[in-house]
Amino acid sequence: MDDFARDPLTPENPWPGLASFSESERRFFFGRDQETQALLRLVRRETLTVLHGRSGLGKTSLLNAGLFPLLRDEARLPVYIRLDHAPDAAPLVQQVFDSLLAACERAAVRCPPPAPDETLWSYFQRRDVEFWNDRTQLVTPVIVFDQFEEIFTAERGDEAARARAAHFFIALSEVVENRPPEAVRSLLDRDPAAASRFEFTRARVKVILSLRKDFLAELESGRKLMPSLMYNRLQLTAMSGGQAYSVITRAGGGLVDDDVARRIIQLAWKNEPAPPAERSNFEFMEIDPSLLSVVCSELNRKRIERGLPSIDIGLLEGADREILSSFYRRSMEGCPDDLQKFVEEELITSRGDRDSRDYLEALTRGDHMRDGLELLVRRRLLRIDERRGMRRLELAHDVLASVVKESRDIRRAREAMLEARRRRIRNAWRVFGATTLCVAVVAVLVVTSEWHRQRVRHDTLMARADSIEKSNYDRALLLHLEAMRTTHDAGDSARLMQRILAHPELITFLRGHEAPAFGVAYSDDSKLLVSSSYDHTAAIWDAATHGLVGVVTSAPTELYGAAFRPKTHEFVTANGDARTVTLWDADTRTKIRDFGDFRATVVSVAFNRDGTMLAACDIEGNVLVWPLAGHAEGTAYQGAHSATNLAFSGDGKLLAVSTTQGILVWQVARPDRALAVLSEKRSGGFYSVAFSPDDRTLAMGESSGYIDMIDMGCLSGSAAQTVFVDLRSVRCGGASPRKPLQGHTEAVRSLAFSPDGQQLASSSHDRTVMIWDVATSKPVVTLSGHTDKVFGVAWRADGVQIASASQDRTVILWHPDASGAVTKLPVDDRVVMALNYSPDGKWLAAASGSDQVVIWDRQSMHRVALSAHEGVVTSIAFSPDSTLFASGGWDRTVKLWRADADAPSAPLHVFPQPGRVTSVTFSPDGSLLAVAAETETTLTDLRTGAVVARYPRQGVRQEELVLAFSADGTTLISGRADGKILLHDLRGAPGTAPRELFKCRDAVSGLALSHDGKRLAASDWHGVVYAWNTANFEKPVVMEEHQKRATGVAFGATSDDLASVGWDRNVILHDMRENLSPVTIGGATARLQAVAVSPDGKQLAAAGFDGSVSLWDIAPAALREQACAIANRNLSSADWPDSAAGAPSFHCVCEGVPCAEAPAGEARTASRERRE
Repeated sequence: MDDFARDPLTPENPWPGLASFSESERRFFFGRDQETQALLRLVRRETLTVLHGRSGLGKTSLLNAGLFPLLRDEARLPVYIRLDHAPDAAPLVQQVFDSLLAACERAAVRCPPPAPDETLWSYFQRRDVEFWNDRTQLVTPVIVFDQFEEIFTAERGDEAARARAAHFFIALSEVVENRPPEAVRSLLDRDPAAASRFEFTRARVKVILSLRKDFLAELESGRKLMPSLMYNRLQLTAMSGGQAYSVITRAGGGLVDDDVARRIIQLAWKNEPAPPAERSNFEFMEIDPSLLSVVCSELNRKRIERGLPSIDIGLLEGADREILSSFYRRSMEGCPDDLQKFVEEELITSRGDRDSRDYLEALTRGDHMRDGLELLVRRRLLRIDERRGMRRLELAHDVLASVVKESRDIRRAREAMLEARRRRIRNAWRVFGATTLCVAVVAVLVVTSEWHRQRVRHDTLMARADSIEKSNYDRALLLHLEAMRTTHDAGDSARLMQRILAHPELITFLRGHEAPAFGVAYSDDSKLLVSSSYDHTAAIWDAATHGLVGVVTSAPTELYGAAFRPKTHEFVTANGDARTVTLWDADTRTKIRDFGDFRATVVSVAFNRDGTMLAACDIEGNVLVWPLAGHAEGTAYQGAHSATNLAFSGDGKLLAVSTTQGILVWQVARPDRALAVLSEKRSGGFYSVAFSPDDRTLAMGESSGYIDMIDMGCLSGSAAQTVFVDLRSVRCGGASPRKPLQGHTEAVRSLAFSPDGQQLASSSHDRTVMIWDVATSKPVVTLSGHTDKVFGVAWRADGVQIASASQDRTVILWHPDASGAVTKLPVDDRVVMALNYSPDGKWLAAASGSDQVVIWDRQSMHRVALSAHEGVVTSIAFSPDSTLFASGGWDRTVKLWRADADAPSAPLHVFPQPGRVTSVTFSPDGSLLAVAAETETTLTDLRTGAVVARYPRQGVRQEELVLAFSADGTTLISGRADGKILLHDLRGAPGTAPRELFKCRDAVSGLALSHDGKRLAASDWHGVVYAWNTANFEKPVVMEEHQKRATGVAFGATSDDLASVGWDRNVILHDMRENLSPVTIGGATARLQAVAVSPDGKQLAAAGFDGSVSLWDIAPAALREQACAIANRNLSSADWPDSAAGAPSFHCVCEGVPCAEAPAGEARTASRERRE
């Protein structure tokens, strides 16, 4: 590490912020005792250990301050290596040897030097290579590769780097797998006696690979070379509240008392310092160690500045989720603009990932760079890493990258705005002349000053929305809406649609709980939803309107599971520490009955399918079942310990309970012993269990994130003996054991089969809900939106909605088929070749790959399917007055129809063609019909039916594929297979050669003229979209966003709004105003072939190879309404980013949803109106 390293930690300064702990700072390293011991056990056990976890969890600190001292106590030598992948760096194997020799020298360990060009295996397995310390102990080297993911990022786009990485990976695999390299095998072939020089039976070195979790897949791609990659692993996860408490109080000593410590934990967990975190919630918390360290170090900095003896509540005032932004801005105080620009442009990638630069090269950027960079290193924003004698400059931590990117985006927006102002001034000079320049400049500045202020605020809000979308989706939507309210950009609506489509499954957030929501259940009639919470309440919701119907409160205790009684509006709650279960009437919101006799916290409840029995369990494993007829006492079921969940089979004959040891299944009629005990040695226990509707399958959710499935036919036991089943080896009818469902990365807390049994929903501590195809065991979709652990999940009885309950205090409603943001209109089972809206917007037509044209009345959505052609229908066009449409197909005909034709209708006219038809279009006055066929293009006068012009194909690949008329009807525009776009002057003499406008890179696949005639757009098979100003047809704007063939273009309501589709399955919205960035709508299930926009610009249609038409509502008002419906709340003062200072602290962004901080007269919520 460079001389500019941070100050060492002291009792007055015990938290490193974003920096990692060093080995010498182990006395300040707390909270990771269990992980340190677990990692040590893994290192003892196998040659290779893989440590993985997401960025910011402290992997480097765990190694340095946690593991390394313990390794030294056991006569092991930790050798820390961060490989340097720069092109001019030493070979990677040589870097390992150099680091080993340096570590030996520092630890006073005798270390034989490697021979020239020696491989890693031959060195470590040579019998004469031994490592002795100064206490004459034989020492085992432990080679620790930190940030090993850089071997994958460095090789991208660089063939030489890929070769170096591949060579090193082979060398490393030889050590790990104790596999002699080719050079050694050749030596032994030549000289068998040389075998005595090597140790073949055991590895004499240990290896640790530490990397980010998101690179595991790339690491696992090398499992054939290194099978050990798959086994000896430790996943580092976020800290619990208890671990965070240890970090704060044990490191901080007398600097922090209990109350403040719990407030800091609450701040790091929920971004709010009040109320203090409850100890009962510690086990459910997930706290980022790097964020916690920054919070502590920032608060401690304030304490020192104010001369306080300890961190008090006053220092926590105003602390919120903007602490990283504040840290970045404070780090940049007093720095020149070009230094900040260097950090933002050079130390993160274009996507916002952390990057590094040669420190010495950075110093050449200016005389002031050395002092500036030294300052930023002392302020812990940057660090200088020593890698093989080269200093690399980088951000101190990955978590800073998003903050730096946000600042960069805002700065770039400001620079673009200033450039626009300069252009206006230059234009003023040209327009008004030198004599009136001053007046013009003053006018421009006056007009733009307020615009500038609003623009900065708009860009700040939008950048913040972008940065938090993945972690805080509803807040991102609301900040986006506020940005649109501040200064509405033309592209904002398209970006909002893209944001909404990023979560097409999400219907809405239900907010009403003040603590984590644990259980969730639907009534059988799909009308009601109940959610139970740690805030001591169960909330009853209207499943259709999403409104809060009412709240019930039992004993003052946290509520866990909830379940509706079948065929009724009665539901039951597990009353936690009250050790009871309560049956409620949801309609009257009154208590029906309590059930007791538990000895510990009650966590789960369930009814049998006919609602005649109720079961519940507590955390000690007490399982009770009550018959609900009369008031009989509950029956206790024997054998469970540490129960977590339970479920009845559909026929009510079996009861399954998940525990931290395994799954127990009882026959309901035999409570004295379990029918079967299921276990999985891989698992640390089970959190959830569910029967399929047909009772053939039992699903079990592990703490590891796996989901096990077993056929119930496998569980056949005698009346006197329990069957013990190992889920890894159980075989039914000779079949192999079912493989677990793998997708979640943390514990699976709840399972629910869909009503038809074809899908399984699972919720997890990894903050997601997953839906699985039961038949294939494959994931169908992952639902992301919660910001904390997801405890409960339930299907609505009709199968069209899912609810999930989370520690983030919300319940989210989901579309399981991702149908929320898009409407699907079926056409047939073939490709849809063309789409068109009628000019009056009344009709939408689709041409199919079979023989049909399908017409929808957009007001009633009445569908008419016409058997229009014999074979593929390729093109469809409406007349200007919307009363007719023409269709063309591969049957060599064009047919004219009434727009309101019904299914039995015959065409008004049939026009035979010389070849397959590829395009039809009407002239602006409706008098002419242009048709492109294989051999020629024709113009037909619709008044007489006569062909008035012919344009024969001139050669190979010169057939015209797409057609369009100019706005005045004097020019026919055609796109050819050879890529040329031609302009046919209809006023010229017959035989006049067309004018070539442009040659595209491949065949022209689409043409569109804007409604005002000001722009022409085209697409080609190369994936390129072009746009011309029709006033002069100068050089086109070229857009290359599609990754595969572009197949169609369509203008919106204005000539600035253009949509395109392609075989990359993307719809791309291009905004032609000042070259704004395009918006991509992905997610199509098949290649797209056609696109259309309604004349009013409010609806977008796209279709392709899945045989259906997808419709999106793109009207700004509708998008705002949809965003508000999803968020289901308003911004609060705590939601405003610091960088939007000067903005109002509160106002309602959305109507009709909670405005909790509004004045009393302005509050507008459905629930409040009901209570009033």
